[in-house]
Amino acid sequence: MRNHSRLITSKPETQPSANKSLTPRRLLICLALPLLIATSAPAWAQTTWHVNDDAPNDPAPGDPTVSDPLEDGSPEHPFDAIQEAIDASADDDTVEIADGTYTGEGNKNLDFDGRAITVRSASGDPELCIIDCEGDGRGFFFNRGEDADSIVEGVTIANGYAEGSGTQNQSGGGVYCRDSSPTFQFCVIRECQAVSVGGGVYCRGSSPALTDCTITGNSADDDGGGVFCRGGSPVFTSCLITGNYSWESGGGIYNVQSDALYELCVITGNIARGDGGGVLCGEGEAVFRDCTIENNASTFQYADGGGGGMAVYYGSPILQSCTFAGNVAETVGGGLLLSEDSAVLIGCTIQDCIVTGDGYIYPEGAGGGGIVCSRSNATIIDCTIENNATCYFDVHGGGAFCWYDEVRFTHCIFRNNSAYGKGGGLYTQRSESSFDNCLFVDNSAGLDGGGIAFERYSHTNLNGSTVANNESGDGGGGIHCYGRSCDVILSNTIVWGNTCVDAGQQIGLVHVRTLDVSYCNVENGWDDIENLQGSSDSIIWGPGNIDADPLFLDTENGDYRLAAGSPCIDAASNCALPNDWADLDGDGDTNELLPLDLEGEGRFFDDPNTLDTGGGLAPIVDMGAYEFGGSDTPACPADIDGDWDVDLADLSILLLHYGATTGVLGSDGDLDCDRDIDLNDLATVLGWYGSTCE
Repeated sequence: MRNHSRLITSKPETQPSANKSLTPRRLLICLALPLLIATSAPAWAQTTWHVNDDAPNDPAPGDPTVSDPLEDGSPEHPFDAIQEAIDASADDDTVEIADGTYTGEGNKNLDFDGRAITVRSASGDPELCIIDCEGDGRGFFFNRGEDADSIVEGVTIANGYAEGSGTQNQSGGGVYCRDSSPTFQFCVIRECQAVSVGGGVYCRGSSPALTDCTITGNSADDDGGGVFCRGGSPVFTSCLITGNYSWESGGGIYNVQSDALYELCVITGNIARGDGGGVLCGEGEAVFRDCTIENNASTFQYADGGGGGMAVYYGSPILQSCTFAGNVAETVGGGLLLSEDSAVLIGCTIQDCIVTGDGYIYPEGAGGGGIVCSRSNATIIDCTIENNATCYFDVHGGGAFCWYDEVRFTHCIFRNNSAYGKGGGLYTQRSESSFDNCLFVDNSAGLDGGGIAFERYSHTNLNGSTVANNESGDGGGGIHCYGRSCDVILSNTIVWGNTCVDAGQQIGLVHVRTLDVSYCNVENGWDDIENLQGSSDSIIWGPGNIDADPLFLDTENGDYRLAAGSPCIDAASNCALPNDWADLDGDGDTNELLPLDLEGEGRFFDDPNTLDTGGGLAPIVDMGAYEFGGSDTPACPADIDGDWDVDLADLSILLLHYGATTGVLGSDGDLDCDRDIDLNDLATVLGWYGSTCE
C-alpha cells in the first residue's frame, strides 16, 4: 500500500511549477467530491428523520422494541419509534412520521428535550397518523423551555392518560406544557383523560400556539375537560373544542390568570358539572374574538355558579363578535355568567339559551336565560340578546339577570326572551345599571315585567330606548318596578304597545321610591301607570312627556324605527343624553354626547318637516332607540342660535341671559342642562368659539 502521508509531506522541491496547477483529472475529482460526500454522509448529518412502524425491513411491524438492525432514520431504514427520531435530531431538523398508528414505548410521553424541531405526519392528515397512548401516558411532554420553533403538525394524539402522584403527573392527558410554548398545527387531541386538570391540553406558565386543531372527547376529574390554562398567553386560532367533559368547571376550557387569545374558535357540546359548560374564565385578560360558543351545558352538581356557555370570575376578558347559542344551565346564566368581573362584550349575540332549574342555590332568586351579571362591572356594547328563556317558576330574567352589579349596556337589543318568573327581557335587583339606546321588544314574563322588571335597591337609568310589544302575566306589561329603595329614571324613551293580565299595561309600580319620567312617549300617559303603593308621590312626571302613536315602521317584522310624521321625531332632550363613554364612533372623545343611535346612524339629525318639541339646541334628538333620518352630523353644543357655527351671536345670547334661571332645559344658553346660565355654560361657548359645526 502506498504511503499517502509520505507523498503529501515529502513533495520534491524541484517539482515543476506547472504541476502545481489543477490537471483535468484533479479538477474532476474536486467537482465530484461534494457529491460523493453528500451521498455517503452518515445518518447524523441528516435534517429529516423518518419514522415508520411498518417499514419493509422492520422484522416486527408495530412493535417498537424490535427494530431493523440497520435502523438509522433514513427513508430506507426509518426508526419505528418517534422518540428515537426526536433523540437523534438537532435544532431545525424535521421528524417525519409515516401514516399509521403508533403505540408502546417511544410513542408516548414524547419529549423534545428543548429542541427546536418539527414533528409532523408525512401526509399532513391527522386522521391517518395516530399516536395512541392506550390509556397509559400522555402524548407530548413540554417542560424544558421550548418555544414556537418546537412544532407538532398533522398528527392525532389519542387515549392519553395522566395519572400518578402530584399535579404534574396527573395533568394534561394529551399534551403537557409547563413554562414552554410549542406550536401545534392541524392536530387532533381526542379521548384523553387527566386525573387532575386539563384532559386534552395542560398549560402552566406557557404560551403555546394551537392553529386548526381539534380537541374532542377529553375529560378531567377536576377542571378543564378539554383545555386547562393557568398563566402565560396561549393562542388558539380556528380550533374546534367539542364534546369534552369536566367533573368540576370548564368543560371545554378552563382559563385562569392567563391572557389567552381564542380567535375563530368553535366551542361546542362540552359539559361541566360545575361552572362554565363551555368555558370558565377567571382572572387575567383573555380575549375571545369571533368565536362560536354553542350547545354547552353546566349541570351544577358540585358548584354554586353557572354559565352554560361561559362563566367569568374576577377577570377582565374581552368578548368580541362572539355568538353564544343553545347553551343550557341548571341555575343561572344559560348563555353567560359574569361574576365579580370587569368583562367587556362588543358585538356579541346571545340566543336560544335557557336556565332549566329552580335556582335553589341563590336565595335572592336565579335566572338569566341569556346572561347573568352578578357583582359585575361589565361593559356590554352592541349586543343582541334574543330567544332566551328561564323554564322554572320564580326564575327571573329571560334575557338578562343583573344583581349587586354596576353594569352598563349601550346599543343592545333584548328581543323575544321569556321568563317563567319576572322580567321577560331583563330583571335587575340591587343593581346600579344603565341602558342607553336599547331595544326591549316582544319579550314575555309569567309574572311581572314583560319587558323589564326593576326590583329591590335597583338604581337604573333607561335612556333613548324603546320598550314595546312586551307582555306579562301579572303587572307591568312593559316595565315593572318594585321596592321602596328602587329608583328608576326614564328619559327619551318610548313605552308603547305592552300588555299585561293585571294592572299597569305600560308601567306598574309597587312600593317604589322614585320613578322619574321625562321626554318619554308613554301610551295612555300618567293614567296607565299603576301605582300599587297607594299614592303618586313617588312619580316625577317631568317635562316633554307625550302620549301619541309613535308610528313604528313595521312591528310585525320587528322594525321599530320611526316612520315619517312620528311625534317622537325631534321630541327628546339633548340634555338627557349620556356621554359617549364607550366611544361608539371611535373618535377618541368619550366626553361628547352619545353620537349614534342603535343602528349606528348619527343621533343629531333635524327633520325639516317636524316642529322641534324636545329640549336643547337644534338638532334635537328623537325619542326611542332610533333616529329618524339619522346622519353623521355631529352635535354642536354651543351653537345657541342654530346657524351651525359658534360666533359672537351665540356669545351675545348667553351673556344676555347670564345669571338667569330657566325652566326649559337647554334654552337661552343653558348648555349643561342644569336650568341656570353660569360660568360652566360660558366656558363651553368659549371652548367652541370660532368652530363651524357642519
